[in-house]
Order: sequence, then C-alpha cells, then structure tokens
Amino acid sequence: MHRTWRILGAVAGVALFAAAVWFALAQVDFTTLRSVPPAYLAGLAGLVAANILLTGGLFWVITLSFDASPRVGLIRMTELIAVSGLLNYVPAVRAGLWGRAAYLKLKHGLPVRQSAVILLAVLTLA
Repeated sequence: MHRTWRILGAVAGVALFAAAVWFALAQVDFTTLRSVPPAYLAGLAGLVAANILLTGGLFWVITLSFDASPRVGLIRMTELIAVSGLLNYVPAVRAGLWGRAAYLKLKHGLPVRQSAVILLAVLTLA
C-alpha cells in the first residue's frame, strides 16, 4: 500500500510540474523577447538566478533556528525555492507553498506551523 501512495504521489508531482511549466510559458509573449538584445536576456537570466539563490539563502538562514531534523542544507533549500516558485504558477492551488511545507514536514520533521512562521519572517524581511 505504501508503494502505491509513493507512485501516485510521484505521478501527481510530475503532473503538477508539467502544469506549472505550461502555465508559466503561457504567460510569456515570445514575440517581445525576440526583439530584446541577447545581452539583456543574459542579464535577465542572471538576475533570476541571483534572485533564486538569495531567496534560497534567506529561507535557509531563517530555517536554521527552527526544529528541522535533519537540518535543511543550503542547496536543498535553494532547490525547494526554485521548484516551489515554478509550482506557484499553477492557478488557485499554491502548490509550491504547500509542497514545500509538506516536503519539509515529511523529510525534515519541520511542523507546518513553523513553515508558516518562516514564510512570514521572509515576507517581512523582503
């Protein structure tokens, strides 16, 4: 029975990820991007990467003072931030927000209430 839930969870995760990519790309006007100089596109990509790294670092630093066991590493938190940011493109579900809290609860024993406090701390600092 446990294996069935894992398979269903993996299928649901892949479906949510595909939906998030589709919704994210549906909002991009590629005709406008074709007229943008390559240096600007490279700068935009660099700034998006920097944003993900800084946000992951901020979440990681704040999470260190909470009850996660084992502790969440910087790279893992940055990965969670990147994926949850993409999953939040799925309308009305906030799959990234809930998915990140569920993952931290399942893999690191971090209570959902503490995930909410961490989110509020990050939003306050931002």
